[in-house]
Amino acid sequence: MICSFPFHTCTGLYTKELDTDGNGYLDPNELRTLASVMSDGNNVQEQFEEILLCLHVNSADMDAIDHARMDLPSFLNCSKATEGVLQNSRRKRTHEIIAEEVASEFVSFEMIDDNFTTTMQKLDSIRKKKSKFICINDDMKKAPLRTRQAVHHFYNALFPKPSQFELEPGYRNVFLYYDEYVEYINVLHRQNFYIRLGLGILFLGVVFLFIYN
Repeated sequence: MICSFPFHTCTGLYTKELDTDGNGYLDPNELRTLASVMSDGNNVQEQFEEILLCLHVNSADMDAIDHARMDLPSFLNCSKATEGVLQNSRRKRTHEIIAEEVASEFVSFEMIDDNFTTTMQKLDSIRKKKSKFICINDDMKKAPLRTRQAVHHFYNALFPKPSQFELEPGYRNVFLYYDEYVEYINVLHRQNFYIRLGLGILFLGVVFLFIYN
């Protein structure tokens, strides 16, 4: 199957817009992004179930959904997916001045809270728009686990590969401000200096005792 559009092909959209981690298939998290792109903004779950039908996955089988995978041939053979993506994906703009009334297409601002349903709707809208600039305001107070997981999955879908500046999984930066970090490093340097000074004095004392005894 070949489907083309100005600036777009099904294969190009799959590899550049959907398979964000570049592993050759769409996992359930990336399938959620695909469903968001296919949707009109209000029927993401319905589109997700259409994708599962293409993959012959039972939408009631959570274990099967967790292991669902869509490679490029499966995507090209799913007419619902290809038609939805080509119809709703944002068109590429190059070398042009963007009018203010059009700029909202490139900017996403959402305020998320503890409510799982509204948070999912807002995150799905960002998945769909693929905005150049994204601002998510965290208004969560005591969000349930699945809401926090939804945010985690959202960021993994957009940025699956960590930056070289990110800490390893399981590590946290204990410093909120750079000045605190600098002061901590200075304290370490002073401690190391006094430890080495003490060891040096101790060594000299042992040497003198050995010589004069």
